[in-house]
Amino acid sequence: MTKISDTDETIDLSEDQIRTMAMRDDKPIVRTPRSRRRGPGLAVQFFLLAAALLIVTLGLTVAVAAWRADQVAEETIREDLARVPEVWAGYTSTRASAGLEQVRSLAQEPGTMAIFAEEVDLATRLSFAIEDAPAMVSGGRTFFLFDRYSRVLARNDRPDGSGVGQPFAAVGWVASVLDSWQGTTAFIRERDSLAIVAAAPVITGEGEGARLEGVLAVTFPFDSSALNQLQSLTRGDVAVVLDMAKRDEAPALEVGGTTVSGDGQALMAAIFAAPEATDELFAKRHILGPV
Repeated sequence: MTKISDTDETIDLSEDQIRTMAMRDDKPIVRTPRSRRRGPGLAVQFFLLAAALLIVTLGLTVAVAAWRADQVAEETIREDLARVPEVWAGYTSTRASAGLEQVRSLAQEPGTMAIFAEEVDLATRLSFAIEDAPAMVSGGRTFFLFDRYSRVLARNDRPDGSGVGQPFAAVGWVASVLDSWQGTTAFIRERDSLAIVAAAPVITGEGEGARLEGVLAVTFPFDSSALNQLQSLTRGDVAVVLDMAKRDEAPALEVGGTTVSGDGQALMAAIFAAPEATDELFAKRHILGPV
């Protein structure tokens, strides 16, 4: 038995108790390490947050820039489309004036006047219409010769002489020239394409001795060359849409020429997606657009 004194108090300990206490004192103290914090540190978190904000900002900037670019592009397209009627009017006026000047000049040639004489035969007139006249008029396609009564004397698209004698008194651009002795131009549908026709009087003599012999008329089609010129002026694709229906019939629309690859039906469908387009353009003959 062993006594252990701790200040004023004495404790009696047995040998077994002393041995147990000694074993406890010899046992090393094991400290449990603190678990390390998992995940990025504070600096890394700040960096990632800044990067995320930068990405979001750049994304918003790109989105706004793209939206603005689309808006500007649409405004530019609409401005270009709004100019189309003016561009069309200017182009066709210039083209018509140039064509009429050529026809008028040819009509004043002595050789042309001689062709309209009553004694000239059909073969001579056909030769003039098919070979001679086209060589003197740039861009012309169909050449008509009418007498003073509006009857066909010859036309180069009928080399067999068919149609000779057919009256054109009901056709405005022939009747106008016969009535006024002045040249004129008009839009016509020539077969499956649009054309400008220029008609000029053939007059012999001068002053009181002047005599109207007939009318010389030439068509100038809106071919691929003309459409390409319009495309460059309008900065867009061009399609000429024709109404093939007879008077007082519902419009029967066909593409008479286009700068779009293919037959242009897709472009026509897009144009006439607006329900009022057909009525405004072909019934009321109003300018429509942009749509």
